[in-house]
Amino acid sequence: MCRSLSCFCLLSLAVVGGLAAGTPVTEAPVTEESLLAGVDGSHPAARARAGALGVAEAQRQRAKLLSDPRLEIGREELGDVELETVWGIAWTPPVDGRRQWAGRAADAAFQAEKSLFAASLLDLRREARESYADWAAGEARVDILGGHAARLAALTERMRRRTEAGEQSRLDAGRLAIAYEGSAADLSEARAAAAAARARMTAWLIEGGLELSTARPALPELPEVPGGLDPGLVPNLRAATSRVEQAAAAERLSRRVASAPELLVGWKSVEASGTDLDGPVVAVSWAVPVLDRRRADRMAAQSAAAVAGAHRDWVTRRAAADLSAAVAAYEVLRQAALAASSSRANLDAVALAATAAYEQGETTVTDLLDSLGAVVEARLRALDLYFAALGAHRQLEVAAGRPLTSGDLS
Repeated sequence: MCRSLSCFCLLSLAVVGGLAAGTPVTEAPVTEESLLAGVDGSHPAARARAGALGVAEAQRQRAKLLSDPRLEIGREELGDVELETVWGIAWTPPVDGRRQWAGRAADAAFQAEKSLFAASLLDLRREARESYADWAAGEARVDILGGHAARLAALTERMRRRTEAGEQSRLDAGRLAIAYEGSAADLSEARAAAAAARARMTAWLIEGGLELSTARPALPELPEVPGGLDPGLVPNLRAATSRVEQAAAAERLSRRVASAPELLVGWKSVEASGTDLDGPVVAVSWAVPVLDRRRADRMAAQSAAAVAGAHRDWVTRRAAADLSAAVAAYEVLRQAALAASSSRANLDAVALAATAAYEQGETTVTDLLDSLGAVVEARLRALDLYFAALGAHRQLEVAAGRPLTSGDLS
């Protein structure tokens, strides 16, 4: 029994030494800012979201174009000797105001899509920060569980020597060995999750950018809430305002009942028996709006304008409420996370005191394992609280409508 326990403990120390060491640390650890520096408007994930913006720009250019002129050529024979030839250029000048209001509507639509693209980039930034936080949290969890497993492995080895010397109960040594087995299993699961998070991070990297194979993430900071946050700057609200302007221009366009006339200028030649005649031709073609065929368009435009105004009002209220909620949640979580982080030294002292008390025979192995388990659970809870605060900060950025740390997306 002693020989087998000795082999197990020696193997445990070797395994924990490798597991607790973690990934080699580079001279310059990867930071959240270094990741965000490569996730800008030229990133493939950002370009993939720019489709609607390109369509809106094309529609804006189309609205500014003048109508093409129309060429008319006619040739008619009147009997055996008469021949009539007519040619001319027809064009509709933009004098009815339709082009002006169509252009304003297209400009407003482009601005709306531009604001929505800015909101999309902000959401992309949130996704990148979340991916980095998953990786950093995974590595931090490995450090905590690795330290716990290493402590149990060292205790198990010391108990093995005492057991061989007859100074310690085999039951205590066995319980420590079982506790170590559980901690090693938890550590393996944590390392698998950290490796998966690292692999997912590679999707954000651009060619020639960061290298994560031997890197470790630096823990992001929890900055204070900056002053001057304005819900009116939220991209979604700016987009809703532009939609109101677009709907208003479309409604003004629908009021244009009469269209501009089409003007034709040309030349006409008539060849008759013994007589040739030619001269200029001027014509006007104008649709008379007797039946008011655009009435349905006006009704639709008025309804769309009312809906756009109501949507803007609702987005305005939601933006203010979301920003207040995000600020309140982040401030509470930030204070709690910083307070939990400051108690790390106390947790280290508890673990050392529990170990010393057990080795001096003042407590039982049950007390020792309970104390060490409580310490590692407290560290994990503090870690979860810290990254919950980071998640609240990411939501605060979205609610504020702009980045609140370095690494701006543009």
